[in-house]
Amino acid sequence: MSRNLLAERWERRRRARELEEQETAVARHARLPLVLVVEEVHLDLDCPADTAWRFVTDPANGRLLGGDPNGFEFVVPGSPRGEVGERLCAFTTRADGALIGQVEEVVRLEPGRLRVARSLSTEHAFSGTLAVVPLSDRTCRLSLELTAQVHPAESEAVREQMITGTGRVVRRASHHLAGTTPPLEPPPAPRPACRDASALVAVAARATVEVAVGPEVVWGFLLDAGNDRLDSEDPEAFGCTVPGTPSGQVGELRCVISHRANGTLVATLQEVVALDPQRSMVTRGRSTTHPAGTTLRLEASPTGTRLTVQVDLEEHVSSAEAARLRFVGGAEAHLARVKRCLEDQGDYRDQGEDQDQDAGPQGSRP
Repeated sequence: MSRNLLAERWERRRRARELEEQETAVARHARLPLVLVVEEVHLDLDCPADTAWRFVTDPANGRLLGGDPNGFEFVVPGSPRGEVGERLCAFTTRADGALIGQVEEVVRLEPGRLRVARSLSTEHAFSGTLAVVPLSDRTCRLSLELTAQVHPAESEAVREQMITGTGRVVRRASHHLAGTTPPLEPPPAPRPACRDASALVAVAARATVEVAVGPEVVWGFLLDAGNDRLDSEDPEAFGCTVPGTPSGQVGELRCVISHRANGTLVATLQEVVALDPQRSMVTRGRSTTHPAGTTLRLEASPTGTRLTVQVDLEEHVSSAEAARLRFVGGAEAHLARVKRCLEDQGDYRDQGEDQDQDAGPQGSRP
């Protein structure tokens, strides 16, 4: 038996064991009791209530309120903007530098006064209530309350995070509304990107598929960020261009929202860094611990189009081969879904429009 076959068999067994261990841990964790943690903060502002409301509920100000220079927030395309059911996706920088997105949904809204949103990205119930109460024609009170269900052993750590988070938001809102510069926030405690301390090496994973449609059709399909959902195993995954970035151009940020194994939602990010029309697209991962890039390459073939995906990343020596096999498997599965969509579903553009306007946000529900 060849070394590659042995490595693939070992990797399949390792992944099966890992999945079984995760399922056991999740089941054990789910049986633990929960306690309620609530933190609330109030701050009086020297501005009219409607001014404060517009500022704190505008997704464009998420970066200012959170204090993360690389973070941002946007309304998920297709969800009802400014209404109950609106979904917001907020990306924040993890300690290892990766941008990870969480999704929340507005469940109660009294425009100009009160908004309640529940997280769709936490294992247990977590919600935030934002309220603005007028005190006079020129002053108001801003209140922020966070409520979480957590396991007892985690309650104090979560409470500290909630105290820090609520205080930061109202302080920064106060400064920005007053036209003053917020004080510098202490940086998060540094931590290693992962526990593996071995050296990083370059890893390349590649897969190819023949698609029975022309390159121009395949290229149009790949340019549509909504079709990035096919990169996920989740059949309800949703892909979109981050609003405000140039769709189908270098600099576009492409977001995929999908379910984790426990049913919660997570958002990941790719940035388009190079385009050669109808020939290749290169993206870099913005949600990875170590540098990673993906190249999609098209070539005309006798049967239609030869589509190749290559993932180039850096991985620790100890896990490099396992990572390569994992990404090869992921690339093959991705291309199989693309092929099926292009060949079996006819005009994918009709499918894509339905996905963006209706099925996307609905399909992302737990």
